Amino acid sequence: MNYELPQINSKGGVNKAMLTPQFETSYKAALTEIDKFIKNLTGDDFKWFFMGIDEPGAFLSRQDRAIWEYRLAKSAGLQGAAFMHGPFWKKLAPYNRVNIFSYIDYTQENLGTLLAELKQYENLPYQYGASGVYGNIPGGLMPSRWGTGFFAWKTRSRGQISWIYSLHRKIDPEGTAHMSWYPTITYADKNGSLISTLQWEGIREGIDDYCYLYTLMKIISSAKKVPKNSKDAIEIEYKLEKLLSCVPWNDLGKIPKFDNDGASKLRWQIASWIMKLRGQEK
Repeated sequence: MNYELPQINSKGGVNKAMLTPQFETSYKAALTEIDKFIKNLTGDDFKWFFMGIDEPGAFLSRQDRAIWEYRLAKSAGLQGAAFMHGPFWKKLAPYNRVNIFSYIDYTQENLGTLLAELKQYENLPYQYGASGVYGNIPGGLMPSRWGTGFFAWKTRSRGQISWIYSLHRKIDPEGTAHMSWYPTITYADKNGSLISTLQWEGIREGIDDYCYLYTLMKIISSAKKVPKNSKDAIEIEYKLEKLLSCVPWNDLGKIPKFDNDGASKLRWQIASWIMKLRGQEK
């Protein structure tokens, strides 16, 4: 279209050309075509989210671009998702739907306030980093199981994002190149086949932990409505709260100590309570 885009920072900024009706109309038309393309592949019921400029909350130069992009995406009928740091999410909230926070944004002290504010803006909290995404917390059974399971439950996260699923290149499976910066969940062997890792197994176990918790809470909710079962349901709900206090929060951005054996014992106790309440239904 012969418009000159911002030159100072190719990853940010908005200039006069981008604010013209012609440019914005064309941008929305492009997004609409992408939406049609995805729907043709997946069907109308498939839900996808528009993700604009990366991590706008961490870079002042990207914030104007983010608001411009997400505003137009919303007017094109799309829902947005953004990797987010700090309070900028509130400025983007009128145009966005999903905030993907780093796990260090979730603390025992700020959780209630954060969830209340997100509800006010009708935004959803997702998290990333708790499953061993970055080099300083390389993947394994832990922290992946902790982050996608019990910690996700405690923080009321509505979804999880793992930044790197697999490398784009083949490597020696005996080597360590795949751990040099971002630990990957899978990697390619010499023949191009994907090999899973302990990190992937930890994520899978964490999802199962979350499912057990969800199942127990649904059963407790139903059992409390039945007079002969309500006492046990209330007692188990109280014990569950005490049990979850054993699950650590993050410590100044460092993954806390929480081992696989401990997580499995917690899951077994939860399973035992499920069986007890299920038995009372018969």
